[in-house]
Amino acid sequence: MIPKKVKNLVHSFLRRNNYELIKYPYGDLAKRMELINKYKIKTIFDVGANIGEFAESMQLCGFIGRIVSFEPRKEAFNELLKKTQLTTDWQCVNIGLGDTDSTAVINVAGNKTSSSLLEMNKLHTDIKPHSKYCGTEEILLKRLDTIVFDYVKPSEEIYLKIDTQGFEKHVIDGAQNSLSNIRLIQLEMSLAELYKGSMLIFDMIPYLEKKGYFLCSIERGFHDKVTGRLLQVDGLFFRF
Repeated sequence: MIPKKVKNLVHSFLRRNNYELIKYPYGDLAKRMELINKYKIKTIFDVGANIGEFAESMQLCGFIGRIVSFEPRKEAFNELLKKTQLTTDWQCVNIGLGDTDSTAVINVAGNKTSSSLLEMNKLHTDIKPHSKYCGTEEILLKRLDTIVFDYVKPSEEIYLKIDTQGFEKHVIDGAQNSLSNIRLIQLEMSLAELYKGSMLIFDMIPYLEKKGYFLCSIERGFHDKVTGRLLQVDGLFFRF
């Protein structure tokens, strides 16, 4: 297996010389690209970007449009910023998205990726002990409705990806006036309450259906390696 550091160096070198390695999409990634091409999506909003893993996977699969990554935690944002400086088609914004324009306190997880604005349930830490919260950080929150047209034209359609550790419904609630610009939504959904107050998959699907979005793909996510119990999936929804 090629070390990640070596891969990043190779990609950086190629980008500087106007070349790009493309990973042929299959399975879940193929479905994403199929819908992106079908609906001619040119912009992805990557909400809860962390250090850009999702955006990188989309670029490697051939997405050539714009990506706007939103990441509120400063440490992760600084890592993300280094990557986005390598290309003009990928920018990052140091804010979180939610249902208010305000400041908030995010709980920082030991593994960083499980950081959330919500309190973590014992089920989560029992299965993944290194995800236990180890600190807090004050962040800036914005509603998508407030900032959407800072990044796209009013006629432009968006692929909205949300990975906010139980806070997904709050992001959508803050985008009520922006839904007409959002053709595709990909979001993390839990089958068990890993974060207190989060909306589970059984309620999220009908919630999105009422807003005109229908489930077209499910991608397997977080699971308990001991029991095999599936705890999270990614759902891909589209609006006709």
